[in-house]
Amino acid sequence: MRVGSPHHTVVGDYDVMLNQVSITASTSKNKFYRIQLVQVAPQRWDVYSRWGRVGEDGNVKLWGPWNTLEDAERCFCKKFEDKSKNKWEDRANFVPKKGAYEIVELDDRDAAATDASPKVIGDDSIPSQLAPPTQKLIHMIFDKDMFRNELVRMNLDPKRMPLGTLSINQIQKGVAVLDSIRDALEAGQTSTSFFQTLSAKFYQLIPHAYSRSTIPPVLKTSSQVEEKYDMLSTLHDIVVAQDVEKSLGAGAPAAKNCLDLKYAELNSNLDLVTESDTMHEVIMQYIANSRRIGGTMDVQHIWAVRRNPEESSFSKFASTPNHRLLWHGTNVAVVAAILKSGLRIMPSSGGRVGKGIYLANMLEKSQSYVRSTRVDGGNIGCLFLVEAAMGTMHEIHQDDSRLTKAPAGFDSVLAKGTLHPNPDEDRIVQIDGVDVRVHVGRRVNAENVRSSFHHDEYLVYEESQQRLRYIITFKM
Repeated sequence: MRVGSPHHTVVGDYDVMLNQVSITASTSKNKFYRIQLVQVAPQRWDVYSRWGRVGEDGNVKLWGPWNTLEDAERCFCKKFEDKSKNKWEDRANFVPKKGAYEIVELDDRDAAATDASPKVIGDDSIPSQLAPPTQKLIHMIFDKDMFRNELVRMNLDPKRMPLGTLSINQIQKGVAVLDSIRDALEAGQTSTSFFQTLSAKFYQLIPHAYSRSTIPPVLKTSSQVEEKYDMLSTLHDIVVAQDVEKSLGAGAPAAKNCLDLKYAELNSNLDLVTESDTMHEVIMQYIANSRRIGGTMDVQHIWAVRRNPEESSFSKFASTPNHRLLWHGTNVAVVAAILKSGLRIMPSSGGRVGKGIYLANMLEKSQSYVRSTRVDGGNIGCLFLVEAAMGTMHEIHQDDSRLTKAPAGFDSVLAKGTLHPNPDEDRIVQIDGVDVRVHVGRRVNAENVRSSFHHDEYLVYEESQQRLRYIITFKM
């Protein structure tokens, strides 16, 4: 990694990001401290530090110059111990100390370099072999400005935490804190100081950028915790998308257009569905009858998706009855990760029907989870159509957030709502030789159903029990 001049390099792993947060009713601390040991000449070293409030540039100081590496190492280690109350040589067993800074684990230190230049991927003078709509899709789902805007929207700090740098392990630490808050809420905990302490711990692990006049919100409601679970899931998927680009940029540029290289790295085949395709009419009917009434949502393009790993993983459910084609709405920022890795049950996953993959038979329900991005002056969002092997469904009418699998004797869960497509108008289509039910009927209100759910929600608790079938872009 390079710092400042092209001839300045960080020595070994002497590079650490620290964060400290505390929250009271009227004040807060939200500080970062970065330390790097930098070689500036053949026999000269500096210890570089930057510190300040998260979201601001902060202050910079160089400690040195040092004429021996040993002296520079001692300076670095002293700074680390002063700020964290831990010894650098014991960092693998780091113990957070009250009133001290804590390590923020970063995955890719190259991305955090102050003068890092982007890696060259492919050769854009070579025309892409992809269809023009597919080129636009790949460009959109890998757009760095879109990712940065998403970090800012979530009150994260892209300056201190550039794209793809927060480690998966660090994200899991954040999940663990949210789990503790969720458990405390369910146990009836009401102590303000308790939630202030855990909230500060969460922000210390996952750096957020708030203005000096803003106290980071205390996480003390279920909705706040769910929002942060969703944020960590999005962060995880941004890391996955960035890993695709990192792997492509690791070697010499290939003699292909960068869009073609990114497409190939997704390991998914995307084939445009045209009006002559029989499924085009089925999907358009599904959209027309289940979309939000009065909303603006115009179909741009439809692609059939065939993820290579799902060919084998989903095959074991070929004989499971009751296959359905269901909606899954999402954030454009996570589409690349979904195409690369499929829909997953994350450690941060959860919701009203537990830790599973959530699907719906109405576009109106799933479109509420769509987060669009700006493309050519308009807002474009993405939804997936997913084939799920539902088998025997356990029907519930009240929330059950502790579910992690279907009850014994059942294959899936249906949270039955009061509004759904008319089942008498369902259509059965054949996909890969299997009958799949598509809920294309007009909306009807359920009779004699009392439920805490408005729309039907379908849950599977095994990732391999579903597979992506279509991705659709909409102008929102």
